[in-house]
Amino acid sequence: MSDDWRVHAILTEPEHSGPMMRALHEHEVDVERDLHKRLGDKLPVSNDGNNIFVYASTGDQAEAAATALKEAAEGQSIEAKIEVTRWHPEAEEWRAPTEPLPESAEQLEAEHQAREKREAEESAQQGLQWQVRIDLEHRSEAITLERQLTDQGLRSLRRFKHLFLYCATEDDARDLAAQLESTTPAGAVITPEGTPWAGAWQTSHPFAILGGLGDS
Repeated sequence: MSDDWRVHAILTEPEHSGPMMRALHEHEVDVERDLHKRLGDKLPVSNDGNNIFVYASTGDQAEAAATALKEAAEGQSIEAKIEVTRWHPEAEEWRAPTEPLPESAEQLEAEHQAREKREAEESAQQGLQWQVRIDLEHRSEAITLERQLTDQGLRSLRRFKHLFLYCATEDDARDLAAQLESTTPAGAVITPEGTPWAGAWQTSHPFAILGGLGDS
């Protein structure tokens, strides 16, 4: 099943997560039987601290799951804010179901530019969010390429036979990956991808490690 819809239950107290999940599990037979009978799918449930998530394929499924969460919370006298959102693939974020998906080229471009702006702001605040990963066949190739990139003014992080260059946005990463195609040895694999925050932060802030030796 797809997971284009999400139901998010935000619990007032994190310790209520366990009772809430147990309540859903105890209610599981009725809920799953009802959902499967009416909608044809079982819905995955996950929790993280005081957040519980249910993913669904359709808006009807999401609304049914929201009702099940509300009933479970009320049955346990648990305070929870429950919201239904829909995934916007171009914006790459969950948005209110009342906001329609973009259809025209102009609407798609508007969401894309909004995402680029958001990624740039996150990179400025939290560390660079994108990387270009270069996987080489031999360690010696990685060492040579690292030197060549340094001569070109491009800073990279080498780990054995892999190189990482960090960027602020996805467009920046894709542009850099295309630029590197002509400079890498045959057999190298270049991949633009999202990067773990810590790795990007340490590369863009080389002395951050002094304040957090546990991350070294």
